[in-house]
Amino acid sequence: MGGANADLAKAAHMTLGISRVTALIAFAIAIVILAQGISAPFVKDAEPQAGQWIQDVAEGRGLLIPRDYYGELARKPPLFYWTAGAIVAMSGGRVDEVTARVASTVAGAVVAILALIWAATFLDISSGWISFLFLLGSYAFTSRGTLALEDMMMVAFMFGAWCLLYQAIEKGAARATMIAIGVALGLGILSKGPVAIVIPAFGALIYLLMTRRSIVAQIRRPWPWIVAAIAVAISLPWYIPALLAHGGEVSRIIFQENAGHFLPASAGGTGEAARPFYYIAIKMIGGVTPLNFFFPALAVAFITGSFVSEVRKPLLFQASFVIAIVIFFSIASAKRDDYVLPAVPSLAILFAALFTSLRSDSNLIARRLRDTAAIIVALVAVAAIADLSLAGGSEILMRNINPIDLAAVGVCLGYARTLNIGFVAAAIAILSGAGLISYGVLRREPPKTAIGLAAISIVGVLTFTAVIRPELSRMRRLKFAAADISRIAGTKPI
Repeated sequence: MGGANADLAKAAHMTLGISRVTALIAFAIAIVILAQGISAPFVKDAEPQAGQWIQDVAEGRGLLIPRDYYGELARKPPLFYWTAGAIVAMSGGRVDEVTARVASTVAGAVVAILALIWAATFLDISSGWISFLFLLGSYAFTSRGTLALEDMMMVAFMFGAWCLLYQAIEKGAARATMIAIGVALGLGILSKGPVAIVIPAFGALIYLLMTRRSIVAQIRRPWPWIVAAIAVAISLPWYIPALLAHGGEVSRIIFQENAGHFLPASAGGTGEAARPFYYIAIKMIGGVTPLNFFFPALAVAFITGSFVSEVRKPLLFQASFVIAIVIFFSIASAKRDDYVLPAVPSLAILFAALFTSLRSDSNLIARRLRDTAAIIVALVAVAAIADLSLAGGSEILMRNINPIDLAAVGVCLGYARTLNIGFVAAAIAILSGAGLISYGVLRREPPKTAIGLAAISIVGVLTFTAVIRPELSRMRRLKFAAADISRIAGTKPI
């Protein structure tokens, strides 16, 4: 226990030494990046319905279980709606896109800082910053920083607990650590349900198996049970009265949202969002483009033991979380795009380690795969800018793209053809990133390569969140369509 306290003190010193300056700067950077597009109109049905539940809380009615305008009860625990409702109440009392989404944006910034601090503590400071930038450059993460949904808040609590679990498993948990993990997991359960504690437990089990340690020995230690007791104690004060309210209707909702989504329809599940078992893996790979080019290098680095010895356990720990999420949601009947979100912070740390923590051997296959992938990303980025600028979108691309993506490409083409200043700035940033990638590979300076990759990734994500998605949302919004029709038709009957 003394060793654990010493390690925790060291981590706390690093956190304080960095966080008062670095983490505050990082938080500001993360907020700026994540908040792009926060005022875009709501689309589809999930966010507008969440907005109605938030409004119900803001007006002081549905504090236990919010209802929408049609009387339907909220399908998730209320912590997100409590938080967003409080923000709405303090900002005038009327929900809008910004007030409904700001809680997710702040939660996303917290996750980014957690990734920075954890990687800086257990790898090095370069890994911390690269992890931070890679995370913000991941579409599967940043695109959900401006959604009025509970997912990002749940990830903030669950990932925070997961980061604290590493030292608890390795050295034993101090009292403050046990309390912090238990509180984080309890709040995670109040954000989206028991999955917030199931996945970290599953990830810890996988980590113990990967490091060939006794699971029984860990279970016999008191701290896991204390953590579980704290988490349950925090969540039960809501679950018990909620289950007793509304004639047991909440019991049915909780079953549907948990066991109902996990079980197949033939076993009593809802059958909703049923997709092939490989769907989650495919979505996870696609959600971190262009970092997905580095999956082969990452796999080879683990298989061949290419990471320096002192970071192998921390990296196995984060890999265990990714594996747990992929297995859990691949087995589940319901498979949604947002289920990959909790894995992205760990993936960002793993990808960052490729550029900071490989052994110095010149003949490492992982290093060659990494550098090859980096050059491919640079070439693809340059080719994309050239295609948009000079060819106006290749005919092959335009013929082989689905209508939704075609609309997004159309928005980009509109900016490219007019040489809009935003497009020019993005093109310069992407070309600069490609140049930095090439420089880093040729000079064998991997951190510079990583910064170039991060620049391309962040610009790509911002192009969607700050430009394309708001424009598409506006195009699909009925009130804007009505205004356009009124402008064209005037007083003529339609």
